[in-house]
Order: sequence, then C-alpha cells, then structure tokens
Amino acid sequence: MVEVAPPAASPPTARRQFELQRTVDLPAGALPVWRAISTGAGQQAWRFPADDETPREVGDTLAGYRVDAWEPPHRLSLRAETGDDWFEAMEYVVDGRDGDTSTLDYRHSGVMVDDWEAEYDSLDQHTDFALHTLAEYLAHFPGREAIYIGAQSSASLDVPEAFGLVRRALGLPDDALEGDPIHIEVLGAAPIDGVIDYLRPQFIGVRSGVGLYRFFGRDAFGQPIALGHHLFDPRVDQLETSAWGAWLDSLFVPT
Repeated sequence: MVEVAPPAASPPTARRQFELQRTVDLPAGALPVWRAISTGAGQQAWRFPADDETPREVGDTLAGYRVDAWEPPHRLSLRAETGDDWFEAMEYVVDGRDGDTSTLDYRHSGVMVDDWEAEYDSLDQHTDFALHTLAEYLAHFPGREAIYIGAQSSASLDVPEAFGLVRRALGLPDDALEGDPIHIEVLGAAPIDGVIDYLRPQFIGVRSGVGLYRFFGRDAFGQPIALGHHLFDPRVDQLETSAWGAWLDSLFVPT
C-alpha cells in the first residue's frame, strides 16, 4: 500500500485534513491479527517494508511511525508528524470473537497537500487493497515472515493508460475475474502459478503458493505505477528483486 508522505521540499500551497475508516472481518484470532499489525515482520507481510522492528511500549517506533497507544492485543495507534503542522495517524482496534476470527476497526487520518481529491481517492482505494491483502496473509500465510519486493516506474507517467500495459504483460484478458488461474513469467524471477485474488480497474492482486503479488495502477492518481510483493520463500534473492524492477521499467520503454 502507498502511504501519504510529508512534503519533501517547499511548503505546500494547500492543506486539508482527511479521515478514512474501515471495519473488516478477518480470518484469524486477536493474537495473530495483533502480530500482523504491531510488528515490523507482520507489517512487511501485507503492507510495507518494516524490517524487524518490534515495538513494546508507547514511544517506540514502527515503520517510521511513533507508537501513541499500545494495548496488546486490542489497540494500536501510530503517528508521524513534522513541525509544520503535517501529520499522519493510524489506529487499529482488534476485537477477537470465537478464537479464529476477528473484527478490525481501522482509522487513518492526517493532512494532505496540493491535489486533495486525487490523493484522497488514491488512499481510499489503496486502503481497501491493503486490508484485503491483510486478510489474504492471515488466511494463507499466517505467522510467516515475508521478503518485500517493491518498485515503481516514473516513465509510466508519460504513457496514456499505462496500467493497461501492465495488465497485458501479465496476460490478463479483458474478461478476467477474481478466482481465475494465472501464469506469469518475468525474466530473472521464478515463474508464478496462482490465482487472481483482487481485481479492480487500477489494482491487481495475485496469490500463489509462495507469495502475494501486488500491482498498483497509480497513473490514475497522477503517480508512477508501482508493484509491491510479499514473498514467503527464503530462496528469493537480490537477482529476483532486481528482475521485477527491470520488468516494470521495460513496459514503458518505446520500441
């Protein structure tokens, strides 16, 4: 999932707060869900790279965010901020039910800059994809540590309907549906035999026996197209990591 980041250089010309809320049912009890949201290894298995950070109390950090509330295994609040009134906050509230299912209440708030509508639309859709990926992780790879592969291509910004190139390169027909089988080959990476587990106009998710492969059509939001894979195979090496970035860039090279 792509997070909203603080402005890198000059002060923004416009600021506006946002808030997103979701309530989702998850196929795991409170403790597995808590590990997935509250540890670096857990976050890396479904969201973004966080290495092996393991916060234990308020004031610790997780993936660059300060822990503001720490009530295991039920409530976690994270916050990042700068001195110029920018902030981003996430809150997770876990309600375990009958031992093998839980409800997660998720709240994401903060400040967006410049094109508020495009940023909000992007975050809104990315949130649904991320929480779906969390459910897939808990259902199919519970407790396993992931190697994260991420890449984006700035060249995609200059290509009309760039995400269509990604769909075609993956071999998705126009009538593809969630649950359909799919075979993907990328030079330098292991072949993938899996199923389409998420399919929206700007998002593609593929689940195989060894990983969750995620493709983000961020061109619709004025951002580079990206991919972010969570692979549960210790044999993944640097060559395969580089292969995915090279594959993505190659889609937008004029022929």
